[in-house]
Amino acid sequence: MRALGVQAERLKSEKGLSNLLGMSELISLPPDLRPGLMPDQMVQSVVTEAFRVLLNTKHLYQHVDISVDAVSKQLRPTLRKLYPLEQHSDYQLSKTLHPLFGYWYPSVRSGQNAPVLPRETMIFDLPTVKPFCERCEEVQVQPFNPEPPTWGFLCVDMRRENEQVFSVGYLCQGCKDFRLTFMVMRKDLRLTLTGRGEIEKIQVPPYIPKDVARHYSSAVLAYNCNQVLPSLFMLRTLIEQYMQSFLGRGKYKDADQLCSAYNATLDDRFKSRFPSLPVIYGKLSDALHAADEDAELFESQIREIQKHFRAKRSWEEDGC
Repeated sequence: MRALGVQAERLKSEKGLSNLLGMSELISLPPDLRPGLMPDQMVQSVVTEAFRVLLNTKHLYQHVDISVDAVSKQLRPTLRKLYPLEQHSDYQLSKTLHPLFGYWYPSVRSGQNAPVLPRETMIFDLPTVKPFCERCEEVQVQPFNPEPPTWGFLCVDMRRENEQVFSVGYLCQGCKDFRLTFMVMRKDLRLTLTGRGEIEKIQVPPYIPKDVARHYSSAVLAYNCNQVLPSLFMLRTLIEQYMQSFLGRGKYKDADQLCSAYNATLDDRFKSRFPSLPVIYGKLSDALHAADEDAELFESQIREIQKHFRAKRSWEEDGC
């Protein structure tokens, strides 16, 4: 019990740092947990949920943490029904949580081809996921299912105590052709997405002009990988290249002249109601000159850029 407590305290300090950085998400029992599960099955479902959240919602080098405190609180009612005496339920709680700190192995393949696993191995199910399919060219309604290797074992590399690397393959259930491999690093109760077989596909909104769409996707991809300064630079590049394309490339060498010339093409009613690209350009330039890795600025200004282009497209379609 004491060893479990030491582990939990160390994780708590690590999670405090990651939460300050805005990179972590705490994982507990899944909200759609099937009723009637035994406590050990409930703990296994937590690991499955951690992989589901990581692969569905996180980007490269981002992570999730399993919350021992939250899982303990959720398990206690079930354990107290099974073990009414408080000292017995406390002992069973420690025993039930203990496999979380041991060796994990996904249950994609079982039977005679399964590897010889260490004692007290945490066997868990890999989740289905819904990434972008390069063949179907969309985020699938049909999920990607985990795909076992045609021979041999899943790649689960144990580096040191409570530190593992998982290489897991998935197959699109829409086209039955596109495969995607993820690499996940586990350290204690933290899972980090450290690799993908294909670079993440960014879906660009249809109102973003096509000739600068690649700058939009590059900005979002850099931001998703926690590269804030490059993401701010790509947003500014998007604005500059769009104005150059709109006004005629090479016509304006100076950024202030370029911004003023673009502003002059807009209707005063439009400028009074919708975000200004020159203003956004100025804010991004200030951050870049100061090397200010301002994530909030990125999030606010990409929304402003979206509003500008969405409104401009509607304005032009309405013949205003």
